[in-house]
Amino acid sequence: MATAATVTQKEEIGLGEAAAAAAVYFKQLYPEKEVGNLLLEEIERDEKDFWQVTLGFDVIRKEIAKDPFRSKQSQTPELVTRRIYKRFLVDPKTGIVKSMKIRQVG
Repeated sequence: MATAATVTQKEEIGLGEAAAAAAVYFKQLYPEKEVGNLLLEEIERDEKDFWQVTLGFDVIRKEIAKDPFRSKQSQTPELVTRRIYKRFLVDPKTGIVKSMKIRQVG
């Protein structure tokens, strides 16, 4: 018979599980979005003990280069790759993503 002293609570998730939870959440939000090179960029615990997980990914867009010496009509769009970063807040007790924000890299 188990006593209260021998029953253990589920342990908190580790950083690998937090990173996986953020990646799954991202893919559920953007199932149709074509992104490349999805990578874990940063992971740390914040002051409230939540996991902060930063994922980075590449997005390819057509952009017109700003050239002051050419008219807009004569400029042709080019494919440009941009690196985008998203920061996820993951509850360490449940593994549930609580928020997602754009992470600015300066």
